[in-house]
Amino acid sequence: MNVSSTTRLIATIVFNFFLTGVTAAFALNDRNSERPTAIQLLTDVHKKLESLKTLQYHYSLELNYVSEGYHQSISGIAFLDFSSPDSVIGFTYQIESEQNKFVYNGTESFTLDKVQKSLTVNAKPTFENFSGVTPFHNSLVTLRKVIPAILADRDIIKTVSDTSIAQQDFYLVKLVLNKRVIDRLGGFSDLSLERKINYDIIVDKSSLIPVQMIQGNSANSDFTRSVFSDVKTSPDIPAELSWYFSSYTSDFAIKRRKPLEPPALQTPAPEWELPLFDSSQSLRLSQLKGKVVILAFWTKNCGYCIAAVPRLNALSEKFQGKGLVVLGVNLHDNKEEIHNFNQRTKPAYKTVYDGQRIGEAYGVSFYPTIVVLDKKGKVLAHGELNESALNDIILKALKE
Repeated sequence: MNVSSTTRLIATIVFNFFLTGVTAAFALNDRNSERPTAIQLLTDVHKKLESLKTLQYHYSLELNYVSEGYHQSISGIAFLDFSSPDSVIGFTYQIESEQNKFVYNGTESFTLDKVQKSLTVNAKPTFENFSGVTPFHNSLVTLRKVIPAILADRDIIKTVSDTSIAQQDFYLVKLVLNKRVIDRLGGFSDLSLERKINYDIIVDKSSLIPVQMIQGNSANSDFTRSVFSDVKTSPDIPAELSWYFSSYTSDFAIKRRKPLEPPALQTPAPEWELPLFDSSQSLRLSQLKGKVVILAFWTKNCGYCIAAVPRLNALSEKFQGKGLVVLGVNLHDNKEEIHNFNQRTKPAYKTVYDGQRIGEAYGVSFYPTIVVLDKKGKVLAHGELNESALNDIILKALKE
């Protein structure tokens, strides 16, 4: 089956609209005849996605943080194979853009940098390595994994209506989550900020495959938009040799490195000394003993790092004067780039930089990575920014 004609039309049209109220660009109809309920439709969509053994589509992802003056777009082709689930993420994939190619064959993952002509191999990837893959943000993989949790959660508001795009009819599913966001590979992350997160999912009526997913919020005009076009549910399988990094070594210089592994919980965090941004001084980790510390590892070309700043500001403000230190750790950007980032995002905490080596020591494989240390400098948490979980960890650590 190939639904490319419909989804190509959506990809052409949707990017002509600037999001004002997310669905303002669509002509909403109020026909109720034979329209399924939101529960029924989501159930059918999940059954459809679960039935697919292979899937290929062109993705376009917009990151629009209007409040920060930030916009970024990425696009490429994703091939997913669910026929032989592995123990880490349940599928294998090849994702290719003009600049990169990402491959996971069930055992190892590797990245081809087409610009630098380099090849980086991770011989033993963990789930965290995949949760940071940007093309999985609000993707068909996300929906395949998260819909059962959405159906089971009565606190999530779910509605469905009809919508028309260029005289073609689609379903529009609207979800409203309170202080939570959907993670890239399923599940949810809690927010400390008081805001509702809105999702608009446009579903093809004939194929029941989502063709677009928009995420907005109740606080500002920031949004992300994923568009899935040229969807093929029985695509040609990539050649067998394309799944192995050894097939590319004649054209790409291999960079072998051992997998990045975070420090074990309850063990001392690796010591470091890094320069303080906007200061002639440096900072050593040992100087923070006696404080509970949040290290936020980030880079400038990361929309999720931008979105994390107000959330980290809120935590810093909540525990101000109570023994918590929030510290941004920039990996490799120069001073001007850090300055521009800080001017736009206004972090209420200090930043250290030149942290590439330290990031490797802390097992940082995606951005932002959050590491929490107790008063003695031991690792309490390592992973994505989950404010609710961080709040509990911080409260407990401050009492010890």
